[in-house]
Amino acid sequence: MRNLKTLITFATLSLVLIGLSEAQESSAYTSVINFTKAPTAQEVIVVEEDAEMPCDSCELSTTNARTSFGNGKHMQRWKKIHAKAKEHAATVTARNNAWPKPFDCADRQLYTSMWTPMIDKGFEEQCVLTSNHFDPITGKLNTFGNHTVAGIMNNMPQARRTVFIHRDTDAQLNQKRMSMVKETINTFYGTNKLAKIEFSNELPVKLRGAEAEKITELWYAGKPAPIIPIASGTESLDATVTNN
Repeated sequence: MRNLKTLITFATLSLVLIGLSEAQESSAYTSVINFTKAPTAQEVIVVEEDAEMPCDSCELSTTNARTSFGNGKHMQRWKKIHAKAKEHAATVTARNNAWPKPFDCADRQLYTSMWTPMIDKGFEEQCVLTSNHFDPITGKLNTFGNHTVAGIMNNMPQARRTVFIHRDTDAQLNQKRMSMVKETINTFYGTNKLAKIEFSNELPVKLRGAEAEKITELWYAGKPAPIIPIASGTESLDATVTNN
């Protein structure tokens, strides 16, 4: 009977001790939960932004898969770069072997490009109509002007077939001359030969044929008569000229 009481007492103490240990463990776990600070939404966003985004090759789960498949992905990318570099090298080699034939046209264009503004300005001065080409009374093209327009329409290539009109200070006069030139081109040449009509600020020295001829005659008239010296001892003028 005494042993039974002892056994009951020991069992009761064991149960009490077990209950106390469980209570302590539960309270300790609860204290850890209570004192652990949960991250805020802002902190989670900052952590996600700072995290480095892995590439497709490094996104695999295991280390072995990342080593084998990842290197394979990078190897494919390197092969593409290498193939592009080889293609570029082959192009450069072929171009160097074909030199100078492919560069002739480009070099010629580069060399002649410096003369292009001069050529354009020369054609403009040659094809410009000034006040000398128009009748001062009627405003129509005179004979000199008609001949100049005819030379432009018949002799100039299509790319250079432009009739320039010197821009006067009188805007009304400019429009009148433009209308006269258009009327002349449509009357004598129709629409088969297309020509542009533009204003120009160039004012070359151009005279009418009669005035140019008069200046030439005056120039010759003002020159002294030629004198051929006859050497001493020669029999005739012919001998002097031929040195015989």
